[in-house]
Amino acid sequence: MTRRAAATITRKLVNRTVARITATVAEFRAPAPIAEPADLFAPDELPPLDDILAAAAEYNRAADQARRADRGKRAARKILDRLPVGRYGVWDVERVPSGRQTADLDEIRKIFKAHGLGPIPMKTSAPSLKVKRVVLVETALCAACSRAWPESDLSDDANGDPTCVDCHQLHAAMDDRAEHRAYAHH
Repeated sequence: MTRRAAATITRKLVNRTVARITATVAEFRAPAPIAEPADLFAPDELPPLDDILAAAAEYNRAADQARRADRGKRAARKILDRLPVGRYGVWDVERVPSGRQTADLDEIRKIFKAHGLGPIPMKTSAPSLKVKRVVLVETALCAACSRAWPESDLSDDANGDPTCVDCHQLHAAMDDRAEHRAYAHH
């Protein structure tokens, strides 16, 4: 077998292996579709909009506080985790065993492999609730082309009618705002 033939066979083998690994990784990274919980409000049971807005704002505020608290704890632990047990001023530093337990996946893999049971069955965690504030953009119609535009992209033409950037560009006498937007968006 020549070097060239060996290189070709090696390249094909590597490409197939990479393709298989890539497909496997992509399969695990693809988000699974999330089913809606069974206990959602029916359309006629929805709380008033003011209650929903207040709940979303409170959730967002509390989540932000929790993120700040977690960052603070992580920063403090960089020092505290390295301290030996003892008293430091008015603070006692000690290490106590945790009451929580978690499955030892390495040991479970060994057992599954020893008994030929295949991969460890896994299940996904509950979906995370995410609440984010949406900035509403006021829109209006261009008097010249009748398309909807954000109000910030409209300016008055010579007659005082709201006109979009595109329609302003068609006319030789563009105002300064439209001219600025024409250059900024192209």
